[in-house]
Amino acid sequence: MPLSDMEKKTLEDVADELCDSKGWTRGVFLGEGSYKVVYRVEMEGSQVGALKLLNSGASEQRTEREIDAMRKCNHPQIASLLEVGEYVRPSQCRFKYMVEEFFGGGTLDDRWDAGDMDAADAVALALSLVSPLAHLRSLRLVHRDVKPANIMYREGGDAPVLGDLGLVRFLGRESLTASFMPKGLGTPYYMAPEQWRNDKALTDWRADQFSVGVMLTQLVTGWHPYQDCDPLDDGATIHRLMNYLDPCSLPLGMLRNQGLDSIIPMVLPRPHQRYRKPEDLERAMRGIQGA
Repeated sequence: MPLSDMEKKTLEDVADELCDSKGWTRGVFLGEGSYKVVYRVEMEGSQVGALKLLNSGASEQRTEREIDAMRKCNHPQIASLLEVGEYVRPSQCRFKYMVEEFFGGGTLDDRWDAGDMDAADAVALALSLVSPLAHLRSLRLVHRDVKPANIMYREGGDAPVLGDLGLVRFLGRESLTASFMPKGLGTPYYMAPEQWRNDKALTDWRADQFSVGVMLTQLVTGWHPYQDCDPLDDGATIHRLMNYLDPCSLPLGMLRNQGLDSIIPMVLPRPHQRYRKPEDLERAMRGIQGA
């Protein structure tokens, strides 16, 4: 559910008050979620960050898990956490905030929209994402929201960086999503079938691999792998995902015609059909490069 205009205005005022109290300068609005707004901020020593300010309705447990996950991660291709705190207004209302690394090079969405990517770029993207995915796997973390808007670039850089761990799952901890819920968390078009079905026992790094495979298929073919002849029929795509049906022949055929068969296992419906380990995925992508 999006923030109301009143909630956005309150968070904007809080952001200004917080920045005044810290001696920071609030910059442009960067985006919003169901319980947060994000602003560019200039901090001490000309350091630039992305201020994520959380509304009072945000889940405290999920926020703590996001913070914990970012602190555990130590990888140049996973967004870093600069500061965490709480701002208390005179009315005693409390607002949690996080300041993360700011990415001046934009997102994968931006590069995609500019039309600067082709099949070779798709394979290079997959190879570049193997290392951060392997790092998350080593920590028993599942990102669960890998999508173009959450893949970012530093200014002047080409290495993709995974950001926004707000839906991260710790495999060794009790899930925060109730088992009786019919649908898990994530962004609908990029969720693996096991996420859709809230099948926690099957949701591991291969769900993130599935999300990457969807992006690669879209980038190369212009189609979602579970999208058939009608690009406007989102319901049919979601139906296929939710029911572990096979991906559609049209986009898969387009991948095969371009010699990109190795992308197909990434988007198969059952986790055991996908690449078992990150190094298996890397080997397959390097095979395409060497073809």
